[in-house]
Amino acid sequence: MNSDLIPAVCPNCGGKLQVDPGADTLVCQFCGTEHLIRRNVSGAVTLEAFARCPLCKRNDQVEKISAILHKQTSQSDGYIPQQRIYTNGQGHTYSRTVNVPVQTVQASTLARRLVPPPPPPTKPTSRPIVILLVFAIILAVVGVCGFIFTVMGYVSSTSSYYYDQTGALSSSIISALFCGFAPFLISVGLFVLWYFVHKKEQERLRQEQGVINDTYQRWQQARSRWEKLYYCGRDDIVFIPGEKTSATVADMMAYLYTNPRN
Repeated sequence: MNSDLIPAVCPNCGGKLQVDPGADTLVCQFCGTEHLIRRNVSGAVTLEAFARCPLCKRNDQVEKISAILHKQTSQSDGYIPQQRIYTNGQGHTYSRTVNVPVQTVQASTLARRLVPPPPPPTKPTSRPIVILLVFAIILAVVGVCGFIFTVMGYVSSTSSYYYDQTGALSSSIISALFCGFAPFLISVGLFVLWYFVHKKEQERLRQEQGVINDTYQRWQQARSRWEKLYYCGRDDIVFIPGEKTSATVADMMAYLYTNPRN
C-alpha cells in the first residue's frame, strides 16, 4: 500500500465522513480539508491528501492552513481579580477586589505564524480642519458684537451731559477698529484659509480613498488565496495546489499578495 494513503477518516480532525460512491474528491465537513478519494480493487475507500508539496512531492505532512488554525487555536473564558476603589455616601473611600470576566485565545506557535492577512483600514484619516472654521466663526461673532457694543456706547455717550463730540467719536472709532473690524477681518481671513485648506483636504481624501479601495481589493484577493493555502510540515513552506510556486512561512504574506504564476 502506498505510504501516502491515509485511513477513510479525516486525517486532520478524525471526523467520520460519508463518501459519495461516484465522487473523486471530498471536503471534510468538520475542518474543510480537501482529499482525493482512492478505491482499491476490493472497493475499499481510502483518502489521500489532496495537495502535494511542490518541493518534496509528498503529502503525508501536508495540511490545509485553515484546518491547522481550527485545530491548534482554542478560546477560553475566565476571570481575573481587579482592585477597584469606591466612595460611600459619607465620602469615605474603600477598595474591593472584583473578578472581571476575560476571554483568552490560545494558539500554537505554528498557528500564530499562519494567521490570515489582517484587513486594511476602509476609510481615510481626516484632519481636524474644522477647528479652523470654528475659530473663524467665533472671531466673526466677536467682531460683530464688538461693533454693536461700540455703536451702542457711542449712542449712549451722546446723550450724556458731559458729552465731548470729538473725544467720543475718536474713542468710538478706535473701539470699533479693535473690537469690531479687526476680529471680523481676521475671521474673514480664516474663512478664506479654511476654504482652500478644505478643498485640498477633500482632494487628499479622494486620493487616499482610491488607494484604500485598491488596497482593500488586493487584501480580498490575498484572503481568498489564504483560504486555499496548504502547509507542508516537512519543508516548512506554504503553497496553493495547482501553482508551481511556493514560499516559506516567513514570506507567506508576500506570497499571498503576489499574482499567481502557474
